[in-house]
Amino acid sequence: WLSRGLLPGARSASSPAHGGVWIAVRDFFKTSRKDLGTFSRAWDRGSLVAVPPAVRSQYAAALDGLMAPKGRILLSCFDYDQAMAPGPPFAVTIDEVRRLFPRYAVRELWRHDVAPEFRSRKGTAWESIGHMDEVTLLLIKPRPLWRKLLWPFGSDE
Repeated sequence: WLSRGLLPGARSASSPAHGGVWIAVRDFFKTSRKDLGTFSRAWDRGSLVAVPPAVRSQYAAALDGLMAPKGRILLSCFDYDQAMAPGPPFAVTIDEVRRLFPRYAVRELWRHDVAPEFRSRKGTAWESIGHMDEVTLLLIKPRPLWRKLLWPFGSDE
């Protein structure tokens, strides 16, 4: 898409001839299915945790709008006491992810304490952080209800 100029204002970091990966550089909140189509997979490694809490639901709606039925999102977030440090990265708990993506099945894949890495940031609020987990989640979007009713076989997992 990008290499053929189908997305005005976007640019590509690689070409389809080198693995079929395109990177669109554009305003995510103004991007729609009409612009990019849908995706069966997405990896969010630092976007949701960088979005201020007041606009997270807009971010989640934009991402959901680009995901195909049965699409999967690999999401990395941080779980810690937000009162300890102002962010970003902001704290995003698994409960908040479930609230932001209510139709998705949410599975915790991995959890690791990263507080020691953040405490090494001397002279910042991070140096006093007690506990901070990096959490990797798998979000699975269900099939539309009408497809389940017409073809009840198979699973959304």
